[in-house]
Amino acid sequence: MKHAKMMKYLLLTMLSVSLWSCDKKDDPFSGGDNYIVAFSLTSGGQTISASISDAEIILEKPAGYSLNGATATLTLSENARVLPNPADISDWENEQLFVVTSRDGQKREYTYSVTGGGNEIAGSVVLLTQEEVDAFGEGGATAIAGSLVIGAATGRDSITSLTPLNALKKVGYNVIFKATYAGRALEGLNALETIGGTLRVETSGLKEIRLAALEEVLHVDVASKSLARLECPRLMRVRGDLAFATTDLSAIDMPTLEEVERNLSLDIPDFRNDASSMQALAFPALKRVGGTFSIANLANISKIELQELVSCGAISLTSSASLSTLTLSLPKLETCENALLFDNLAMLQEVTLPSLERVESFTITSCGNLETVDLPKLKEVEKDLDICPFIDMSADGYKKLAALTTVGGVFHVRYGYETRLQTMILPPALKSCQSLQLNDCPTLEKIDVTGINIGELLAEKGSLINLTIKGGKTFNGLLNINAYENSSVAATTTYTYAFPKLEGIEEIGDLYFVPGSRMDDHLTVSNFKKVNRNFTVHSSYASVKTLLVPDLTEVTGNLIVSALNGFTRLEFTSIQKVDGDIIMGTNSYSALFGCETIAFPALVQAGGDVLVYVPNSYITSILMPELATIDGTLRIMYPVDTRYNQTNTTLTNLDGFAKLTSVGEVNIERMMALTSFEGLKNCVANLTDARWQVSDNKYNPTLEDMKSGNWNQ
Repeated sequence: MKHAKMMKYLLLTMLSVSLWSCDKKDDPFSGGDNYIVAFSLTSGGQTISASISDAEIILEKPAGYSLNGATATLTLSENARVLPNPADISDWENEQLFVVTSRDGQKREYTYSVTGGGNEIAGSVVLLTQEEVDAFGEGGATAIAGSLVIGAATGRDSITSLTPLNALKKVGYNVIFKATYAGRALEGLNALETIGGTLRVETSGLKEIRLAALEEVLHVDVASKSLARLECPRLMRVRGDLAFATTDLSAIDMPTLEEVERNLSLDIPDFRNDASSMQALAFPALKRVGGTFSIANLANISKIELQELVSCGAISLTSSASLSTLTLSLPKLETCENALLFDNLAMLQEVTLPSLERVESFTITSCGNLETVDLPKLKEVEKDLDICPFIDMSADGYKKLAALTTVGGVFHVRYGYETRLQTMILPPALKSCQSLQLNDCPTLEKIDVTGINIGELLAEKGSLINLTIKGGKTFNGLLNINAYENSSVAATTTYTYAFPKLEGIEEIGDLYFVPGSRMDDHLTVSNFKKVNRNFTVHSSYASVKTLLVPDLTEVTGNLIVSALNGFTRLEFTSIQKVDGDIIMGTNSYSALFGCETIAFPALVQAGGDVLVYVPNSYITSILMPELATIDGTLRIMYPVDTRYNQTNTTLTNLDGFAKLTSVGEVNIERMMALTSFEGLKNCVANLTDARWQVSDNKYNPTLEDMKSGNWNQ
């Protein structure tokens, strides 16, 4: 028993010695340790502990909690020391670096940082006085979920500084500067990065705004007449509109702005009373405007520079006046999805768009000093192209549209009073144009459309003084000659209009001709042989007495001549065949067809109807002496109008149809001087009573009368 106790004491003694002799480097509080074991901050009675991982101290900050002035508590390894002393630090909102040194001099670095927990204010904030601004700033808010409204629309100017709001980084909706902001320059909002809604500036004492950290905003709406300068040096994107409606604004500094997703506009609403201060406009990094880039009524602007702009929804530059030379620089613009408009820019002398390839429509109007339009890469205008006028335009005035192949709408050629161009050469690569319109060009003598597929060629008013149209053998489009004139460049002169001379063109797709009051009394429409669709002549205001069409031999569609008052003779000398209808006059008393003689001396065949509407006291003879076949109806009748119960009193016979042997139907009505139907005696053999309709004439023979030889009364 005694032996057992002695062995027990011996073992305990040996274990104690073994533990005492262990290597002290396994002790966490030995002289080589340099760890931060725990870290916390206490502010306002609330303590927040940080997480420690490797060399980082990360504090998760609760919402509404301010760290500035907080007290730090650190737990270090035994005998370790830390620099800087946490007790000397008050700025716990920002990153800090700590160095922990062990007893034996070994160092370890820790980085302190804050995550999450920004002080976001729910709803909107309205600050009406400087005291309210100061009180709100003490909360250290970094975000506002709603809008921030600064000042009031009326009242005493009281807010002079927004420096207390320098912690604010985000506003979820609008930031609005109202009238009672009294400071001339914006002080504060230095950290504001994002505005989820509109930045709106209303008229106040505010002259300059600088938002140094702003990177993104939905809309910018400057409606202040007093603001002179707006700087957003880091703004890269406007997700909506960028709009300025102000007079005193002279500088917009947005050097990093790359995109405006909707419209970018500058306008002077009351330009007649408030002259603009803007002289130069530049967005050096802007690459895209999704909507319209527009400038209106900026009378003093002399330079517009968009050096990086590649694409734009539309461009509209207009002004009531311009007091200096206007320079426009868009060197990289490639596409304009919608309209490109330059209007009433009196001092614009040159439009050079070296990279533009495609635009929906392009219009230049009332730019009286414009000398050069250089669009070397423009290939396609989807709709209308209207560039006018070039004061010093030469014959190759469109040479600088060298790549243009297609105009999908109307290509307008307009002239001013000063223009003296006689020969026009169209863009050399042009192959397709929906409509080419020569709008009142009094000096133009020749235009060449050879090789161009033109849907319509319109020559009107002053363009018809001495015009020659040159083309290939077949012009497939509509040739629209309109001499009707209510006003014209040539209106104050004694010019006489004429149907254009056609050089090289023998066939025309459609021909629509409107004679006017300036036409010569005796008019000839010549130099073409065939109309492949319809030929229409119409005018109620012509001064023409005789109309002669000597060279036309065939019309494959309809031949229509209507509402020609005062005519004595209408003659289609050589026409032999009309595949469609021949219609002379209109079925309306209000659009009279006043002509004494209608002559088709060579006509042999009519593929449709032959209709002649004969009003009272007009048309004494209808001459179609070679006409053998009418596939449709021969109809000679008075215009139907329930307001008038009148009849023709001049047409006495139908001898002009003496060779007619085949007709689908005959309908002769209300010819109160008509006594002889002998001219139709050769076409009645195959008719039935239902296809012989003769009534209300002076003589109304039945079909049986005709077949019996009773042609005359």
